[in-house]
Amino acid sequence: MILLDLIIVLISILILLKSSEYFIKSSGKIAQHLNISKFIIGLTLVAIGTSLPELVTSIIAALENNTGIIIGNIVGSNIANIGLILGIGSILTVITVKKEFFYRDSIFLLSISLLFYLLSLDRIISWTEGIVFLLTFIVYIYILYQTRKKERYAKFVGSLNTARLRNTLIVFCISLGFLLLSAKFVVDYSVKLAAELGVRQEFMGLTLIAIGTSLPELAVTITAARKRMPDILLGNIIGSNIVNILLVIGISSLITPIELTTRILLFSLPMMLFITLLLLGFLGKNWLLRGIQGIIFLLIYILYLSVLIFLEL
Repeated sequence: MILLDLIIVLISILILLKSSEYFIKSSGKIAQHLNISKFIIGLTLVAIGTSLPELVTSIIAALENNTGIIIGNIVGSNIANIGLILGIGSILTVITVKKEFFYRDSIFLLSISLLFYLLSLDRIISWTEGIVFLLTFIVYIYILYQTRKKERYAKFVGSLNTARLRNTLIVFCISLGFLLLSAKFVVDYSVKLAAELGVRQEFMGLTLIAIGTSLPELAVTITAARKRMPDILLGNIIGSNIVNILLVIGISSLITPIELTTRILLFSLPMMLFITLLLLGFLGKNWLLRGIQGIIFLLIYILYLSVLIFLEL
């Protein structure tokens, strides 16, 4: 029974990722047909695109009051994005960074991570704190809009004809349906699996779900490394972590208060802060990441997972 539930969770995660991809593509085409600017389309889709699995999974978990899944998924994903995904990316290619990017986006990520931790000290993220996160996200998007007006985030074909628009709308609706259904399966069967294994919901969020919903970041990282596009590789990771905290936690806490356990406060959240601070330390030293830094990130992530498993035994 445990094996069957695990298989269902894994298949649901794969469907979640694939439906997210089709949902984002069809959304972009529809927005372009409605004459929404390419910049706005690209800005919003890049901001939320690779974090869509975390967002939908967390919303479903919030509606079902499974807050352990939410906090585990977000904290676990942010740790995995740097330790696992960026670690792999640093091994595959040398990642360089512009100073202005470092001082704005990287330090902003550390700042909101620290804010997240401080607001969590009372062991609950309330709807008022969620509003703070969402307002901060709006300000962040506005800053991006002001500073990146001349950049192209996405390339879409012009307006669709009636037949192609109809087909795109069909893809949009079907992908949305699969997105919601697969997210519900991920949450429900993860909760069931946690009960069968005798582990906490947040453990499932920190491990299986966090790694699963981070696969889009991994795909982008590998592609960007192969094409020697370090800005996209690093920007994807930092942007995803920012969205996870501000948008995903913000929306989820509006649905239901998010409770945090002592273990999250004393171990996983400090680890998220530590690995984010380590990233800034590596970047600020020589404005690049090499294979040795990637190996360090991977070793830290493996150690982190090992401690998580040990604490659950």
